[in-house]
Amino acid sequence: MKNAFIAWTPLHIINIMNTVQAFYEDQWNDLYVYDEFAGAHDIYKNLKKQTFFKHVYLVPYKETGNTLEKGLSMIINRQNMINHETVYDNIFIQGGNYFSKILYGEVKKKNPSLRLHYIEDGIGAYIDSSVILLDTLPKKAVKMLNRYSMYHAEVENYYVYEPNLIKTKNNENYLQLPKLTADNPVLPAVRRAFALENEEGAALKKQILYFDQPFLADGASINEMELVEVLRSVDSDMEMVVKFHPRSPKDKYGAVHALETSLPWELFLLTHEMEDVVLLSVTTTSSFTPYLMFDRKMPVIMLADYYLKKVKKEQGNQPTITMLENVVNFSHAFKEQTGAEIHMPESLDELQTLLKVGEKVRKNHVFN
Repeated sequence: MKNAFIAWTPLHIINIMNTVQAFYEDQWNDLYVYDEFAGAHDIYKNLKKQTFFKHVYLVPYKETGNTLEKGLSMIINRQNMINHETVYDNIFIQGGNYFSKILYGEVKKKNPSLRLHYIEDGIGAYIDSSVILLDTLPKKAVKMLNRYSMYHAEVENYYVYEPNLIKTKNNENYLQLPKLTADNPVLPAVRRAFALENEEGAALKKQILYFDQPFLADGASINEMELVEVLRSVDSDMEMVVKFHPRSPKDKYGAVHALETSLPWELFLLTHEMEDVVLLSVTTTSSFTPYLMFDRKMPVIMLADYYLKKVKKEQGNQPTITMLENVVNFSHAFKEQTGAEIHMPESLDELQTLLKVGEKVRKNHVFN
């Protein structure tokens, strides 16, 4: 079998390597690295030095062309970014980026038996988020005009970390990815891919790790600036540290203690231990990553429930309400299925109480 995997984030690469190691180790596996994320070129070079993949290709996203050219390529299956002659049996995606659709159409034309598979890329798989969206007129036009388009495809297998958390299954082919624990044989290759062979960072201890999200910049009905002011006022024995979103300026909140790292969260978890650390966020999927991917049970405070009530009361926009509803539902299901320690305060007073009594609460095993 010849397999093609497409990645456009570091998380994609980690989960692809885990999938290959667990299910496709002895097959022809090619990796296409879309070079739009920071560090893509270095990761590509590191992977080229290994024998983990048969071939590793760097896809130059700036050569995709203008909107008209991209639309035409989607209709006629024209892929001119990578020179390859492989006719694949399987293509694995983690969403539907432009190159994956072009590659799929190009191969499907040569191999009508081509199969499409999905690898987890966050909690989208768990909250009824479609892998292939057909939500605009241009997409519907491509489907109508191109019989080889990915828009006609059905996903055959889903590779996820927690199949039992899937709310609505499209079929029964949900396969469980192994956790990235110390005994997982893929870890040395992952570390080499990201040049982390000897990387062991200092442990985080007794901290509230707040995950910044650019809600205001994205037009959501949530004011993260007001939230941080509330967090500043909490008299807690635990230090608050901010994990900034990649699109947020580091001076966004003024003087705060920022988590000093250039590593994506998944790689940070791979190289750092944490003791008495509480994860605090509004909706970020990063709060669930320690358990989902690494089997690390860490206390979580999610504010989605509080903001859902607040946004509804203030008649905020519907996309924000939908996002919050999805996260609230997933958080409850996650807690029920896994027994994870998830707190969902319904008021800022309740949040302040949780944070103020940090040391006392941990000793009473509420955070254990």
